[in-house]
Formats: sequence, structure tokens, C-alpha cells
Amino acid sequence: MVLMDSKILEQAADWLDLEDEMTSAQQEAFARWYAVPTHAEAYRAVRSCTGRDDLAKALALAQMPDSQAPSRSSKARILQTSQTPTNRWPEIKISLAAAACLLLTLLLIHATSGRDVPNTGTHIAASPEDMSTRTLAAPVGAPASEVLADGSLVHLNADSALDFSQSANERHVSLTRGQVFFRVAPDRARPFTIDSGTASIRVVGTAFDVERLGDSVLVAVYEGIVQVRGDRMVEMRSGERVQIHAGVLGPVTQSVKDVSPDWRSGWLEVRGEPLGQVLARFQRYSERLLLLEGDIGNDVRVSGRFRLNAPEASLRLLAEAHGLTLSSSGEALRLRSR
Repeated sequence: MVLMDSKILEQAADWLDLEDEMTSAQQEAFARWYAVPTHAEAYRAVRSCTGRDDLAKALALAQMPDSQAPSRSSKARILQTSQTPTNRWPEIKISLAAAACLLLTLLLIHATSGRDVPNTGTHIAASPEDMSTRTLAAPVGAPASEVLADGSLVHLNADSALDFSQSANERHVSLTRGQVFFRVAPDRARPFTIDSGTASIRVVGTAFDVERLGDSVLVAVYEGIVQVRGDRMVEMRSGERVQIHAGVLGPVTQSVKDVSPDWRSGWLEVRGEPLGQVLARFQRYSERLLLLEGDIGNDVRVSGRFRLNAPEASLRLLAEAHGLTLSSSGEALRLRSR
């Protein structure tokens, strides 16, 4: 087995730490760095290592008494902790640089003891090895992230999927379902386009979110300039948002204030949005079918901030706040008027 260089792993951890905060210049530098195959492998490995089970196992191994721990003359650095790690991940505070060191530890252990390195956590399902054409999909209840072959970062919300292809002249994404936050690597010679069914988006290098909800597409720009085309073309700038319904563009509004969409931190924040659209977002996180009874999908407008990873609890809060009844029947949850 060929071990990864610790310096490259630490560089990968540094880039991962900057993932949501890169400037255009940093994005260009990252794209050049990621183009080196060993760098790309290290970046994917560090991202995988930040999965809870990998780090918990590494931390546990780090705390083994010398009599039990695997031995090696040149040991990797190990983060020492004050208590035994458990599966209660939010209580474990660890930097990405430490994650790189822990990954190196796991690789050393694997090389010396023959144990399998854990491969747990959320991973995107990808098409075969050709990195220029890929299909990415995140499962229900688990957002996922990946770096495309051009160095662009894509963060898929739960139950979302896209197809990516590139050539010498362009980069193209087809958003087949769900919601994706893009941080596009700048490349003026190869524009980055997204087909989302009833709307298309064209950029050179920027950060933005695209969501498909039935016949509607919502686009929010967090950095740079984005061209959106439906029945007409509009040029959107940082902080702006637009909804396209059945191909017809609505008004561009100023409503984006954060550096990334709220769903990336596990929240759904809505203001006066139709209940039907809100329920569709919760459906991405629920194995149970979420149903509406009557005409409340458009009639009821929802405002509030809800946890996405606990859809049933969030729906109970929503129902109470808006005078609705939530009932359970078999594999479904139903919302109806009281």
C-alpha cells in the first residue's frame, strides 16, 4: 500500500476548511491544486475521514495503551482527547487538520496490521472512473458533497441528483431532482451551465443555489454573477433570488444575506412560502410519505425556522403554529386543517 504524504493531507484539510469561504482567487488556486491526481485523492480521503465513525475509531485507537496499540517506528501525530469518543459526534470538537493526521494514522495502522480502513459516512454515488462525465446522487435524509473534475464544489441536499459533463469548450450540469449549492471554479474559456428543467443558468465562476420543486425552479446567488434564462434572460448578482414557474421568470428579489443556503447547516427557514413547497423540502429528509389533505398546499403560507434532520418533530411544530393537524397512518404522515 502507498501511504499518502502528510503534507498533502494537511493541505487538503486546509482547503476543506475553506470550502464555503473561498474567494475567486482561492477558487482558482484550489482548482489548480486539485488537478494533481494525488491532491484530489487526498482531498477525497480527508472528506471521507471527517465521517463520524472514521474519526471516532481513530480517536479510540489514539487512546489505546501502548501495550495494545499497533506499533510503528515513525508514528503519525495523534490528537489526544480527554474522554473516550462515543457516537455523540456534536460533543467531539476537532479541526480538519487533526482529521488529516488521524487519517494518516488509520492508513499507517492499515499498512502495518492488515486491518481495513473504515469507509463509512455519507458518500455520493458516482458513475464509472471517467471524471469528465459523472452522475451524483444524495440519498434521502443525507446531504452529500463532491468536487467535480474541474475543481468546482457541489453540495447536494438530501434526495437530490445531477449529471455532470465537460468538454474543451464547456461544463454542463443537468439537475434532475432536488437542490444543489454550487461553488464554480472560474474558467472563462469554459462557461458552466445548469439545466434545471424549465430554466437554465450560466456562470463563469461563482457561488449559487439551484432548487427544483415540481414545476418551479428557485435560484439564489451568494457570490458573483449568474445568468438565468426562462421566458426571458436576467442577470443576477450576489444577494439576489428568483423563482421560475413553468418557464416564466418571476421578479428578482434581494433576499440572500448568508454565505451559503440555510439547508447546508441543517435548517429550513421560510417566510410566507406555500405549505406544499415546504412539505416537498421535508420529504427529502423523510423515509415516510408526507401528504396534504384538502387545498391547504397553496392556501396555507408558512413562516418559521425548522430542523431538517427531524422532519416529524418539525412538522408537529409547523402544524401547531399554523392551526393544522398532523396524523400518522402506516407509512405516511398527513397534514390537514382542523
